[in-house]
Amino acid sequence: MRRSVIGLSILLGPFVVLGVLYQLTTSPLDTSRPLEIPATGPITIALAGDLLITDPLGAAERDQGFVAARSAIRGATFAMANLEMNLRDANDPPSPDAQASGWPWGGERQAGFLRELGFDAVTLANDHAADYGVDALLSTRRVLDAAGILHAGTGEDLAQARAPLRAGRIAVLGVAVSSMPDARATASRGEIKGRAGASPLRYTADITVDATTFRTLSDSAPANAGAQSSENELKMSGATIKKGERTSVDFVVDPADEREIIEAIRAARRDA
Repeated sequence: MRRSVIGLSILLGPFVVLGVLYQLTTSPLDTSRPLEIPATGPITIALAGDLLITDPLGAAERDQGFVAARSAIRGATFAMANLEMNLRDANDPPSPDAQASGWPWGGERQAGFLRELGFDAVTLANDHAADYGVDALLSTRRVLDAAGILHAGTGEDLAQARAPLRAGRIAVLGVAVSSMPDARATASRGEIKGRAGASPLRYTADITVDATTFRTLSDSAPANAGAQSSENELKMSGATIKKGERTSVDFVVDPADEREIIEAIRAARRDA
C-alpha cells in the first residue's frame, strides 16, 4: 500500500478557501464500509462542484491530477459533490424521444463510480434535476439509496425536498436557484399530494435601465413577440424593465422560499 502527502483546497463558503495537507493512502476504497462520522474531534469535509460521469474511470487512472483528487476525496471524513445528471433504474431507461434531448444520464454503474471515487453524498437540487422528468428524478433517488449514497435537495414533495441529509453531526440542505417551474417540488396539503421535484429558491429580477437604453429596447419591442411598452415601463421576454436614472438589476428572493429555507437550516443546526 503506497502512501503520499498531497495538498487539498476545500471550499468552505462563497469566499473562504482552506488549504489542508493530508497523508493519504492510494489503496482501493472499501465501498461496502458504512459512513462513520466521529461524534467528537476534528473532521474533514471535501466538497466538489458539478459532477457528470459519462465514461468509465479506467482511462482517468493515467491522469495524476485525477489520482490525487480521488485520494483527497477518499481521505476526507465526508465527501460530497453536486450531481448534474439523472440516474435511471436498470429496467427504466429514458424513451428514445427523451434521449433525443441530449442530456447525459446514467444508472447503477455511475452510482458505483461515485462510491469508487469516495463520495458519501450528493446534492440534487440543480437545473438538471428533472432532465428526464419527475419519474427520473425519483429514480435517481432510488439508485443512490441502493448504492448507499446520501442525497439532498429533491423529494416526493416540498417537505422531503427541503429536508436535510444527515450524517452524524453533519447536515446538508440542497437548494436550486435555477430550475424550471415543472421541476420544482410543491407542498402536500392534507390528502392532496404535492409534486415531486427540487427544493427551489425562487427570485425575481427588478430591472431598471437608463433613458437611452430604455429607448433602444422600446424601439426593438415591436420585433419581439408579446412585448409591451409604455412611457416608463417595458415588458419584454417575460421581464418587466423600468426606465430610471441608471442601469441596475436587483434580485429579489421569494419571501416564502427564504422563510422556509431559513427555518430548515435552523432546525438542522439543532442536531448537527
